[in-house]
Amino acid sequence: MLDTKGGRIYLLLKETIGEWHLEDMVTTGAFGKDGKVSGGGSQAQVARVGKGIQLSGSASIAFGEVPLLAPDQGLAVEFWFLRRSGRGRGVLCTIGTDVEVVSESDGHVEAKVGTLRASSGQMRVPVDAWCYLQLMYSGRELKLILNRREVQVVQGKSDWARGGVFTVGGSGFTGIVDEVRLGLILPRDEVALAAEVSITVEGMTMPESGEVVIGFDSEGRLDPSVPQPFKFVIKSAADAKRITLGPGGTIQEIDRPMDKP
Repeated sequence: MLDTKGGRIYLLLKETIGEWHLEDMVTTGAFGKDGKVSGGGSQAQVARVGKGIQLSGSASIAFGEVPLLAPDQGLAVEFWFLRRSGRGRGVLCTIGTDVEVVSESDGHVEAKVGTLRASSGQMRVPVDAWCYLQLMYSGRELKLILNRREVQVVQGKSDWARGGVFTVGGSGFTGIVDEVRLGLILPRDEVALAAEVSITVEGMTMPESGEVVIGFDSEGRLDPSVPQPFKFVIKSAADAKRITLGPGGTIQEIDRPMDKP
């Protein structure tokens, strides 16, 4: 995270706090956290990987309270789902009352975290087709990703009640869910720059907040939402450096000190 107005650079790390492969009705999970199926769920013998949980009507899986590790934490929800019915609105997941993802009858997906909203718009999830859902709120922006395609990014901060029970399914969803993962996005390792030091990002329109997220995937590659290569300049009265990050996440070039910064 580059805070060009506040003169800060810090990390936002996604830490997985729960993972469930749904190979049994006990919904045995990693980190000693099991889920609980309620409302009539059953075992799906064929799912995305191995077995899954079949839900319909009000059936859901509760995965417990989301821990509060930092006052400004974000979240990351990921799982596979397959819709069996295109009729009506189905709730895909919730966290408390402020986080919700739903599939509408026409197949498009709507998500909210507090006051922020994201939608897949014209991109629709067909019936009887697997979809990989990712919802990520960094504390600075909300991302809705379907089948690894970023369908909408909404900039902004949201007041939302952190914590609450993480639940998948319920209220109208009919289909199968598999491979559920819950993570928290937490700020780490802030570096405050001296007052005379400035950060300038090249090749993109700066948001009003002055905050720019340089995202990386799990393999260290640059997120497709940022310019590639990504270039920014850190400058003081005595020196200036232009740093270039390549699509693979490597530092391609660091300029020598400029004669006239």
